[in-house]
Amino acid sequence: MTILIIGFNLGIVLLGEPVQWERSLQVITDLLLTDGNPGVIPTDSNGDRDHIPIIACNKDLVFKAAADLPRFGHGAFLTCLEALYKVNNTSNVNKKFYKNTSF
Repeated sequence: MTILIIGFNLGIVLLGEPVQWERSLQVITDLLLTDGNPGVIPTDSNGDRDHIPIIACNKDLVFKAAADLPRFGHGAFLTCLEALYKVNNTSNVNKKFYKNTSF
């Protein structure tokens, strides 16, 4: 997980699924619900407000690995994140996807 600050704008850049999903899901959800500042809880209860953007590079739900069964990919992590966000908010997660590129 990478948190990116550009000028005065804050965003979350996800380049791959984390090793410990529960920790990253909690931190990212906290950042989304508090506009990037978990130390200041918003006073309005409007569930339809915007949040800081998420930029992700891979939305594959599963992938083929050495194991015989498919492995959960970055898309599975993003699906879990969106489901958890919707528990606390009425709007969808605002995210942009970019295709994988080889470096």
